[in-house]
Amino acid sequence: MMDLLEKDGFLVVRNLLSASQVKECLTLIKDSIVKASNELGVTKEDYLSCTGRWATKSPITRSVSFMLDDKIKEYLENLLRSKITFKKSNVICKTSDITDPIPFHQDISYSPKDPYHFSLWVSLNDVCKDSAPLRVIGGSHKKQVETAADFWSPYFIDEHNVNNQNTRSITVNQGDAIIFDSKLWHGSDENRARKDRFAYVTRWVTEGKDFPQIPDIKPTNFGMFNCGELTNQILKESLSLFDIKPKILNKEALIMLWIEILTANNNFGGIDSVVAIKDLKKLNILNKACDLHDAGNISGLVYKNLWHSLLSILNKKIKLVKI
Repeated sequence: MMDLLEKDGFLVVRNLLSASQVKECLTLIKDSIVKASNELGVTKEDYLSCTGRWATKSPITRSVSFMLDDKIKEYLENLLRSKITFKKSNVICKTSDITDPIPFHQDISYSPKDPYHFSLWVSLNDVCKDSAPLRVIGGSHKKQVETAADFWSPYFIDEHNVNNQNTRSITVNQGDAIIFDSKLWHGSDENRARKDRFAYVTRWVTEGKDFPQIPDIKPTNFGMFNCGELTNQILKESLSLFDIKPKILNKEALIMLWIEILTANNNFGGIDSVVAIKDLKKLNILNKACDLHDAGNISGLVYKNLWHSLLSILNKKIKLVKI
């Protein structure tokens, strides 16, 4: 098994978790999501449509990490015959709303200052060819580490799909796991089945093993590394279009102010106020979930929709982001 991992950069492990363990994990995660959505005063469906990824400190991730991390570590150390150190973990979910494919990328390039050697991705649902299976390029972990691919930019047009004869999609059953090198080029297919697909992912460092040179992250025009900050800047500077002097506003107050403006100025500058207001409300949910639940928007859908319904139109007027 180790030979396969070193040769291909990934390894499929069948039945790492039993059916009863998977069921318990899903119950814990879903109960935590309901609790989180109730905390924000929104439906579970609206909450999931704005998030999809929860990091190490999230109560949603912690709900299963206490149950699984020691078991995973013991399994991996026996497999690798090496001591390993836990680095971080995520719960990831694709839903009927979050269906976009994830373009190919190398995980290590997103953590140049705090890297890890490999991940273990355990599926909590059956994953067929139509439910966003993980895609990998066998052997690609032997290549140099490239600058982190910002596949939300430019303006959420994917320019990073990779065609390679060694690419394969990995279908798994619930409880199966995929171990893969952090340098391996991988992504996922579109969730055409439009069913929830939960996974728990842990990241690990192998003690005594060096890291390759990792390029610095280079933010682009309006992508995953700066779209949150630029959204706030566009909204603040665009207040001048209504002779409103920008004040020191927190993110929620700024969004609420724009909802008031769009309600009073329907179809200003070609903006569909109904759609833009809906997208602003989703951004507000995401911001709160980020602050309270260590959540993120897995596919950029919230920012993508808001860019097209509101921000791009405002930006053409104030020319903050270069197009």
